[in-house]
Amino acid sequence: MKFTNSPTDPTKNNIAQNVVAQIAYYDKNRNLILGSVYGHWSDSGYPKNVNVNSFLSTEFLPNGLPQSLDLTIRFKNSDEIYAFNYENYAQDFYFGWHDQNFNLTEKERRKNLKSKN
Repeated sequence: MKFTNSPTDPTKNNIAQNVVAQIAYYDKNRNLILGSVYGHWSDSGYPKNVNVNSFLSTEFLPNGLPQSLDLTIRFKNSDEIYAFNYENYAQDFYFGWHDQNFNLTEKERRKNLKSKN
């Protein structure tokens, strides 16, 4: 997903500072799958053993260039889809991005719901 800052008359006062993305994931029937996680800005790097909060926000210069937001990750030869965000980055880096708490696949979501009830 891409976002831009394209003011009609760009000035230094048009810089969007401390932009944070909060994401909720829904299924095709608009049922909440996973809610309110902080997004990962594609060009902001990947935190490893550091304070994740320092990576949450980004700055949008008033130049019309797109900033990309990473939403999901899927592995080759797999049908499972996982949320990709800062909140799960550190733990998923060590678990190989297969933390079931962030699995968005319908089959896995149903299994998780049954185990919680």
